[in-house]
Amino acid sequence: MMLLGWLFCAFFTVQGAPERSQHQVQTADGATLRLHRLNSNGAPILLVHGLSSNHHSFDLDGRGLAHDLREAGYDVWMLDLRGRKDSHPPRRRPEWTLDDYGRQDLRAAVEWIRTATGHPRVAYVGHSMGGLALAIYHHWYGNDSLGPCVVLGSPLTFTHPDPLLLASARSMRMSRWMRRVPSRAAAASASVWPQTPRVDALLFDAEGTTRSTRRAMYRTIVSPMWSGELNHLGQSVQAGRLWSSDGSIDYVASLRDWTPPLLVVAGRTDRIAPPDRVVAWMDATGGNDHTWWVAGTAQGYSHDFGHLDLILADAVSSTLHADLVGWLDERPW
Repeated sequence: MMLLGWLFCAFFTVQGAPERSQHQVQTADGATLRLHRLNSNGAPILLVHGLSSNHHSFDLDGRGLAHDLREAGYDVWMLDLRGRKDSHPPRRRPEWTLDDYGRQDLRAAVEWIRTATGHPRVAYVGHSMGGLALAIYHHWYGNDSLGPCVVLGSPLTFTHPDPLLLASARSMRMSRWMRRVPSRAAAASASVWPQTPRVDALLFDAEGTTRSTRRAMYRTIVSPMWSGELNHLGQSVQAGRLWSSDGSIDYVASLRDWTPPLLVVAGRTDRIAPPDRVVAWMDATGGNDHTWWVAGTAQGYSHDFGHLDLILADAVSSTLHADLVGWLDERPW
């Protein structure tokens, strides 16, 4: 019986999911964060989610960008920013803004990964707000610890705001009396409701994902939105670009000192971060290795990509993610 048990365990260790580990990380201001690792012997890469999301953006039901990168040989680390799942803010400072994601959370995660792997630089992939956090990190800590970086559907400027952006800006009024927006509860309803066409149209291209994938997203990924981040986002929308929450730092201007290789990707039909707002990364950043992609049929993909299609689309792993891996492979760090 012991032999059978050993063989059973050995089989599922070899045949099952890639080696995983979780790491509890403390920030300088006292927050407790959770890093999720898909281990390999390759160069380290940090994946950071967007607004109202968590690390499952890259690891949904055993598939996603994290697995594509791990299969390509990279050492994959996924961060839950404070306020998500097992990542918690400091007890004495329960409110926070986007500033804290870049200055505190990313700093702690990058340094933890550098220490754990012995690698001097960490590559980065940020989806949506995860890209904004990278711009904030860069202002405070520069380029030295960064390998090649990828921003997916991350709007750096907010010129000519449409009704969706204006609604985001107005949300800061609500954030003054509501500490968090219970988007998780709404998403739980969407995960079992037969059709949610208006919400789906905002987040996905109609041809990009199956209903089962969308339900899994609503069930697993959606997380509460917090008053401080909404207030900060609303201020930036009204200002037309990403500033610090107190209005003293123009994070876009700070990107002139940028030097790492940079890949900027926008979804052709992304209604949250349209290409004209994402392309601002190309104009704002310094350095001489910049790549700009718009993911859609005109570029040879099977469909146009919406905001979450960039990371969740059922056809992504064999198309966009394969191209992303190829881009990284050409830029070892």
